[in-house]
Amino acid sequence: MKWGQSFGRANSPGSQKYLQDLVNYSPGYLNELIISSSISLSDFSNGDIEWVSPLERDNFKEYRDDSFLWPIQQAWHYKKLGSFWPSTGPQWDGLAIIHGKDDSKGTILAEAKATTYELGGPHYACRSESGYNIERINSAFSKVKDALRVDQAFDWMGDYYQYVNRIAHLYFLHVICDIPTWLVYLYFISRDADEKQAIKYWENCISGIYNKLGLPEEHILSERMINAFPLVSLR
Repeated sequence: MKWGQSFGRANSPGSQKYLQDLVNYSPGYLNELIISSSISLSDFSNGDIEWVSPLERDNFKEYRDDSFLWPIQQAWHYKKLGSFWPSTGPQWDGLAIIHGKDDSKGTILAEAKATTYELGGPHYACRSESGYNIERINSAFSKVKDALRVDQAFDWMGDYYQYVNRIAHLYFLHVICDIPTWLVYLYFISRDADEKQAIKYWENCISGIYNKLGLPEEHILSERMINAFPLVSLR
């Protein structure tokens, strides 16, 4: 097990603080927004999203590597994850258990974005110096590209590596482990902004990322990738 974690309340405005606020102090608004943003999640969910990170009672803990499997109650898959991905896994902004209408359970993996700087760039490229790890990451990406009908020539190790390694973990949970899973991207919008215009701006950015990664609009995970646009006070 690779128990990587980080702790603490965000001290300044930004995606980390906004997500902490919503998860801990406005979960009803956040949950309704997420569920209403996805037909597949709405069909599955009984309306109950149980956030397990970042929680105030746990000092706003975030999980990385295989440690994220424990709070979402999927710990028995850690060896399988170790075969799929090396010990350089994502640090998740938010994690939740989604309760289904038939008493089943699924998983939400959440990523929070407040600025375009957080979408990608050289600062988000793969930084592993291990040739063995890079080989394993590329092997995992190759499987995901095939499943999503992405040409292998597209570079997933560069500016948008952080974006696609999250998709790879969605693939791991949903396809390899057969766990109902949704990857939720939360793009924050100021309450003072023109909401429609701000959403359109984010959507154009997302479309640009898809083009650079070779992602088609529809693929086997497209219904499992949710874009939601919470309104927040940018303070």
